[in-house]
Amino acid sequence: MTDDYKFGIVPLPPTLIGLYHLYRKYIMHIRPGFLSVVLFSVTIYSGCTTPDSIDTYVTATVKRQLFTSSIVVEGELEAKVARTLMMPRARMSQPPLVGFLAKEGDAVKKDDIVAVFESESLVLEYLLASDEWAIARANLKRQTLYDFENDRSLVEEK
Repeated sequence: MTDDYKFGIVPLPPTLIGLYHLYRKYIMHIRPGFLSVVLFSVTIYSGCTTPDSIDTYVTATVKRQLFTSSIVVEGELEAKVARTLMMPRARMSQPPLVGFLAKEGDAVKKDDIVAVFESESLVLEYLLASDEWAIARANLKRQTLYDFENDRSLVEEK
């Protein structure tokens, strides 16, 4: 009985002993980094090239379209510029009613309507103001034409 058996070490079969000596003689002296690069290169090359993949082409039809990406998160946003909505109270007999109000948490973009106030008196004031504006614009055009004709007649007299 050898000393190896006393300590529970099992002797290796002759083929494994030969492989171990081969490892110590040749492979152990090669730098581990070089060996890693060689093994990595062989693995990548063998994994990326197969006889079927050389002659196979993958085709797909593509079209241009808008790309949208949604991100679902929870939290609070603070506006860079906050706007306070003010309603004119002067000349109104009854306070306006909220006809439409965007839901809290809805995504909005620039120029989206987030609130609509409904009030008959407010609508009437708007219509009256728009009529007054149209009359003032017509008077301006009439005055401009009158001034133009008057200036032309003065030039023709000279």
